Amino acid sequence: MKMMSKGKWAAGIVLVCSVLGATTAGAFSDLQGEDAKTVEALQQRGVVQGVTQDKFVPQGKLSGAQALQMIAKAMRFEAAQPAGSAWYSGAVQAAKAQGVVLPEDVKLTDNLTREQFAFLLDKAISATGNYPMIKIYINVADENDITPGYQGAVQRMLVLKMTSLHESGKFYPKQAMTRMEAARMVLNASEFVEKHKATKPNEDSITYKAEKLADQKQKVVLTRSQQPNPGYGIEVAKVEYKADTAIVYYKLLSPKPGQMYPQVITDTHAEVTIPAQYKIEIAPLE
Repeated sequence: MKMMSKGKWAAGIVLVCSVLGATTAGAFSDLQGEDAKTVEALQQRGVVQGVTQDKFVPQGKLSGAQALQMIAKAMRFEAAQPAGSAWYSGAVQAAKAQGVVLPEDVKLTDNLTREQFAFLLDKAISATGNYPMIKIYINVADENDITPGYQGAVQRMLVLKMTSLHESGKFYPKQAMTRMEAARMVLNASEFVEKHKATKPNEDSITYKAEKLADQKQKVVLTRSQQPNPGYGIEVAKVEYKADTAIVYYKLLSPKPGQMYPQVITDTHAEVTIPAQYKIEIAPLE
């Protein structure tokens, strides 16, 4: 019988463990302290497995396929696993359906850099909803080393505390992403989404007031009250005049993906000027 090479044997072990996930964090001899707790929390969510029965290999590199599988499971993106397909196919399709795809120049088998992983995780978080962000800018000592297309994602990952800078103040964007750091970031993202997902805007508290102006005009001010952040705005869509009544139609706005907003309860406003002789009604634009 032909002997299997050591490389193929090791790859087989990785594949089996990736698919079956039969290990527990307590069995990993190369993890301890907070890292062990992080991996255990992700295992309980069905997100990660070990490379062997007793090794997680925290400093191991992370391929594009592994990253997409980890992120898809953590964000609960679901898709059927095609029969006879590669172990990562279902996760890749689930992520793609949410707009989370590898950059064009990155293959599934390529090891990801820190900035590339930040880009993917940022996309995944945005795909689950719109969340409040503190409007600040974090100085990164090696910012010039970050690929321009990834700078926004890196900033958001730092602002949201998905990751942090090295004590040198650098992000090291071109360094290979490790399994352990990916695990930390994915757990932070999963907990962030779980915490904020339940926060919903109050879309029913729409009021208005009319203020008299000169030249037989009046200003109608619409107010959307008690929203989680200023991103939940309101705008006047159109005004219809029927007999002696002006119907002001409004649209409710949602935060723009990736936009940073102060995390404060906010009243947002919109206004329009109409002739003073009309009575006012307001209605949502259908």
